[in-house]
Amino acid sequence: MSATRTKFWSKTAYLLAFYTGMRCEEICGLRWLDVNLPAEKLIVNVVVGTSDNDLKRGYLKKPKYACSHRTIPLMKPAVDLLKKQYDLQLKEYQKNNPEEKEIPLNHFVCGEYDGREFRSPTYLSARFRQFCAYKGINGTTGKPLSLHDLRHTFA
Repeated sequence: MSATRTKFWSKTAYLLAFYTGMRCEEICGLRWLDVNLPAEKLIVNVVVGTSDNDLKRGYLKKPKYACSHRTIPLMKPAVDLLKKQYDLQLKEYQKNNPEEKEIPLNHFVCGEYDGREFRSPTYLSARFRQFCAYKGINGTTGKPLSLHDLRHTFA
């Protein structure tokens, strides 16, 4: 996987938290079938859960609460971000499937490689903490931001 692709999926995940207020588990579970770019909205249908025994492994599940299953309107910067993510992921997907013109709808927006597998929320959160610590980005308490802090910033 290219360095550009690696950087961009994480940027997409971070900005989705900022622009939508989505939880880390929701971002990891977001599939292309849940994204409607022409209507500028997405739907939270599935989240990635983690096991207390193995935080690196995850599993797909329904959102914990009924109110967590929701439709989220997208601002223009989020729509543009998702379009760019789709284009990058399509190029990655076409390396092994040159005849395909679209990404399968069940692929994950911020997934591994070409989106076939979801990422762990634990991994995504840890990467964001490392990024903030490296860049010296701190919250109001003086500690590096967490990915969940972006949810509060959105609110």
